[in-house]
Amino acid sequence: MALRKLVEWDGTNYFGFVNIGCDLDSHDIPLAKEALVFIITAINDTWKIPVGYFFINSITAQQKAILVLQCVSLLAETGANIVTLTFDGAATNKAMSSHLGCDLLNYFFIQNDHKIYMWPDPCHNIKLIRNTFGDKKVLIDHQGNKISWFYIILLHKIQNNEGLHLGTKIKKDHIEYVKQKMKVRLATQFLSASVADALEFCRDIGIPEFLGCDGTIQFIRIFNNLFDIMNSRNMRAKGRKRALAKFNVEETKNFFENVEVYIKHLKFLDGTLVIDSNRSTGFRGFIVCMKSLFALYNTLIAQENSTLNYICTYKLCQDHLELFFGSIRAKCGFNNNPSACMFRAAYKRLLVHAQFKDSATGNGLQLEKITILNASAINSTTGNSRLVESPDDITMNLENLDDHDYIFPTLTEYAHHVVEYIAGFVVRKLKKTITLRNMYPEHVRKYSK
Repeated sequence: MALRKLVEWDGTNYFGFVNIGCDLDSHDIPLAKEALVFIITAINDTWKIPVGYFFINSITAQQKAILVLQCVSLLAETGANIVTLTFDGAATNKAMSSHLGCDLLNYFFIQNDHKIYMWPDPCHNIKLIRNTFGDKKVLIDHQGNKISWFYIILLHKIQNNEGLHLGTKIKKDHIEYVKQKMKVRLATQFLSASVADALEFCRDIGIPEFLGCDGTIQFIRIFNNLFDIMNSRNMRAKGRKRALAKFNVEETKNFFENVEVYIKHLKFLDGTLVIDSNRSTGFRGFIVCMKSLFALYNTLIAQENSTLNYICTYKLCQDHLELFFGSIRAKCGFNNNPSACMFRAAYKRLLVHAQFKDSATGNGLQLEKITILNASAINSTTGNSRLVESPDDITMNLENLDDHDYIFPTLTEYAHHVVEYIAGFVVRKLKKTITLRNMYPEHVRKYSK
């Protein structure tokens, strides 16, 4: 978390310098510009607790690896069983995992005779994949199909021109994402099943520009399903969003095997494999997550004496740390750049008092109520409707219309299907609230005899 470089006197000590727990006192110590925070989240309960922080100016991958190992060792003394290490795709984190001895083949490290599996944050992975797709514009899959960014631009354009959306949330912000590339919401709404369905619909009704979008549809569906699995929260969800358990483990395993082959064969236009390029972080991150998830299943669920029946992968993501940072900023007056002294005060207050409500404007959204284990608790429109054609195309004599005559505009095939769907949706909703007996009581009595 970013800090303001500022030295403050609290009446006893000066704060604002780098401090990694060594209690060094020198005028040569640089000012801290970041806070490195460690937090643990329970996978078999609904609580989280920060366990330490360090004020840093810069930190090497080796130093970070040492701090991780020390943190795990101290937590082991309390009886906590640490099973995963979650981090984002920053360069130092990738190098840190190398110092811990982890890569695509060896996706865990051993500390205190326990395996700890790497978990590159899926939210960060999906943003990196969207960024790679948006920057390169075109990818090639293992079947030679083109995965093109321009189909999304065409979809956005046709939705704006028609004034009707195909059940997607695609807007200008999703296309021009550069200034908001940290927003997970924009990436997940972009690589979503609704966008794949919209592209498939445009192809099926014969819009010429969408006739070659099969590869793009498959790409979006694969990463939508993959992210759903990596973001599961309960057993009552449908499809891929359901938590991993014994009844769906084989289906998930087969899906993962196909996805791994798919990712490893993705290429850029020049023939370079994405997995071997400098844009591979998000793709490699998902491969590591898939391997770690099944290793967790075999360790925590498949064993006969296991007390865990399913794994909610949302508990493993980095959102809990991001939301904790949001609470600290709220305690500091919603300050995005607090000083080290302000950070320390807010950190302590969150541990011993109460948690602020998480802001809805942050990079991550709270999907589940996971509170800090503190001491006391031990419809916008486009405005340009193209629903009807130009008034010059409608040749009706309005003066001769009776009171009960209606104008039915000429619809494009796109608009016809959308209006038909909306009408069906309205009917289905009305059917739940209006019964046949209330509408036609005499007919109901007649036919019931």
